[in-house]
Amino acid sequence: MSFPTWRTLKLRTYQTVADFRAAITASGAKISPWAEELLKSEEFRLTRQEEEVELEVVSNADLGRPDGCEFQETVRLAAERGLYPCPKDTGPQLREAYRDQPLGEWLIVVSEPISDADGNPGVFDVGHGSAGRLLCRDYADPATFGDGGLRFVFRRRK
Repeated sequence: MSFPTWRTLKLRTYQTVADFRAAITASGAKISPWAEELLKSEEFRLTRQEEEVELEVVSNADLGRPDGCEFQETVRLAAERGLYPCPKDTGPQLREAYRDQPLGEWLIVVSEPISDADGNPGVFDVGHGSAGRLLCRDYADPATFGDGGLRFVFRRRK
């Protein structure tokens, strides 16, 4: 099963994380304290060269696991279908750009995990809830179980 491109995102370059943070908040979005931890992590990387990435949104059910599966299995199943983790700053870049996100939608942006202040692996998620458009974080421990309805953002390799 192949998945259609959901969105093409132009990854922009920023000189510093502070510049990046300012762009996100200037877009009208908020950054949760947990997402701030990932932005401050030494493992977080900013894009150094502009590039366009084709993004796909899939659920565990779309990947053949309607009852859900562990995070590492989600990533493996997506790779079998030509979908791969995004660059580490894709979540924040998507949060800045995705200004028309429907209320109630939450997307987990899969990348190589970034350790938070306690050493827990995390990835960004992009949501629109009652508090507005948010950049948050989700756990990315390989054994973290996700139900069949969770929706993940992957990139398609060119």
